[in-house]
Amino acid sequence: YLLLILVVWASIPLTYVFSFLFNNYLAAFMIFFCVYYFSAVVMQTLVFFIAGRGNRALADTLHFIFLTFPSYGLSIGLSDIFLNDIVREVCTVSEAARLACLELDMRPKRQLRFVDHVLEFPRPGVGPNLVYMAVEGFIFFILAMLLEAKFFYPQVKGYLGGYRNGDHEEVDEEAFAIDPLVLDEDSDVCNERKRVLTGQTTDNDVVIIKDLHKVYSSRLDGCTVRPAKAAVQGISLA
Repeated sequence: YLLLILVVWASIPLTYVFSFLFNNYLAAFMIFFCVYYFSAVVMQTLVFFIAGRGNRALADTLHFIFLTFPSYGLSIGLSDIFLNDIVREVCTVSEAARLACLELDMRPKRQLRFVDHVLEFPRPGVGPNLVYMAVEGFIFFILAMLLEAKFFYPQVKGYLGGYRNGDHEEVDEEAFAIDPLVLDEDSDVCNERKRVLTGQTTDNDVVIIKDLHKVYSSRLDGCTVRPAKAAVQGISLA
């Protein structure tokens, strides 16, 4: 349970920070989900393959490098826990079985390593996995808070995700500008708009709406990107 709790602790702020690279939340989540978990499968397969070839030192080095990815820490941790239980059960049946396992462990491939408690640090213990996830969760949480607080320069904030959470998405204003020659506008509406825009309002005008625009930002609908749409274009009234 501790492994699952810490992978959630590390993954949630990591996902949030990663989402700043996109303007669309759904696209960010789907891309992150595919990269996040597919990469864990590839890394775990690579570690198993190298270990099976007898290069245990290289496999252990890659293992500690790949632990920087919480998804790998979860997948390899669950695998180590499962294999450790099986090997420990076989190797602790008798003293002869333990000695045989220790002798096999001295061979180059060292396929029968086991620990008495899964929280130990030597593999197949998952102690390093837990430490990595705890530290990563704290780092990504602080980074997410700094991004939200606009601690970084605006150029960096814009590079990491453009305009999000209260910022405005850049919209081509010319694409939604009112063309008086094309727009079939009622004369009363036209006169009211001119009165407001030219500052001819009075103190009796309690509410003044000046050049109001409402634009729905682009969004991902399945595999189709829906472009931005203007719902309200230049409403002015008092």
